[in-house]
Amino acid sequence: MQLGVQLYTLREPCASDFHETLRHVAAMGLRVVETAGLHGQSPTTVRGWLDDLGLSAPAAHVGLDFETGEVGPLIEEARAMGYETLVLPWVGREQYADGWDGFARRLEPIARKLREAGLRFAYHNHDFEFERAADGRVGLDVLFETADPDLVEAEIDTYWVQYAGLDPAAYISKYAGRVPYVHLKDMSSTPDRADVEGGKGILDWEAILAACEGAGVRYGIIEMDNPPGDPIECVRTSVEFFRAKGLT
Repeated sequence: MQLGVQLYTLREPCASDFHETLRHVAAMGLRVVETAGLHGQSPTTVRGWLDDLGLSAPAAHVGLDFETGEVGPLIEEARAMGYETLVLPWVGREQYADGWDGFARRLEPIARKLREAGLRFAYHNHDFEFERAADGRVGLDVLFETADPDLVEAEIDTYWVQYAGLDPAAYISKYAGRVPYVHLKDMSSTPDRADVEGGKGILDWEAILAACEGAGVRYGIIEMDNPPGDPIECVRTSVEFFRAKGLT
């Protein structure tokens, strides 16, 4: 499993100086980033920076147009940036109000268009997907059981699984072969359950990383929605922790 960082974690320094932030990332020894917007820069410009710094962006967090299903601009950006996978990072309640099975069926045509263009698609969870439906099933399970596994993959966020009171390692193992990306995000032991750097919280990383290996996860992506300190230094601390755990 290759180590990377979700640039949403570094959104403030990226907004100030995107290129310099990428330089810091490369200096940490990372070779992989996952984008969450390009901060007003063109895909061509950002791809040039990545290439020059020895970085690649195999995945991106993107929004989807559920009204039209239009994916042309996403495909153009993906080709310019070299993305392999586009990830839906969040969805509003209105999209799954009539059930996660219905949402899965709305996702499939969009995911199929992306697949026809040579791209993969994944869904990133928070905690609300673990609410139970009327029949007692977990929403996220309904989504993945309904959607074609060849079209809709999973990006499991370890923090949010833990936040929902479930076992991140078990969820990664449950969807083995369907989880190319995992977000490596730790949780404090304090009542606010805040984001903390890898290894400073309560998640069982021995079990999680073993599950990632068994499930065939390709990329472990460091992410903090709200870094507890300077974002670059928080990422650096997490990189050092996960590198000590054997991630490259």
